[in-house]
Amino acid sequence: GGCAYLEDFAPAEAAEALRAAAASLVPKLKQETGSYAKGRVGTRLHGAPLERALAALASPEAEAHVSALVGEKVAAEDARIFPVDLRVYRGGASMGWHKDELLYDRPHYELVYTLWNSTDSRTLWRPPGATGKGVESAATRPNSAIVLRAGDGGADHCVTETTRGERAIIKLCFRPDGAARSANFYGCADQQTSGNKACLSAKQLEALVEGGARGHERAGGGKRGKARRR
Repeated sequence: GGCAYLEDFAPAEAAEALRAAAASLVPKLKQETGSYAKGRVGTRLHGAPLERALAALASPEAEAHVSALVGEKVAAEDARIFPVDLRVYRGGASMGWHKDELLYDRPHYELVYTLWNSTDSRTLWRPPGATGKGVESAATRPNSAIVLRAGDGGADHCVTETTRGERAIIKLCFRPDGAARSANFYGCADQQTSGNKACLSAKQLEALVEGGARGHERAGGGKRGKARRR
């Protein structure tokens, strides 16, 4: 139905190293803007926290795991081009129903990894076209992952309002082998990068993408959309 929930996603040692590294960034959390989420805070991963995230969630073993799950070869998107954030739900935070927007000329997959969760909120998802029926949910456990297919064939999903505790997540984008980046990808990557001194500027991103991926793609053409954070 466009969504799968997996517990014990990363090896225990890698998961603990990532959790500790991410916890060091909590003092840097700031209110998000331009997001489907309400009241969520976040910050960019860089240095050791980013290294731990990629080791746990974007290793060859993790990519093989996701590829087997979705039935096609996928790889985590380059973190220099599509930065990785720590996102935290606290009291009053939630996220409305939505589907992840397409960033390529074929549907990609987004992995939402839970670092810690002491909240009373739940993540809900439903198959494409479903309304009141077929809704599934999970109080996502630490070291669990939700894998979501983007686009019309993906699952609608939301996060119910948090009234207590804290839930911390990291989200990675998994790109199908050979998929071309769309104009929407560039708009979303620009938004992810803007205002963050630890990552590339929009102009640097443009140069990296055009230089390192020349001859691959810019599918879709047109103006870059203002994609929301999910």
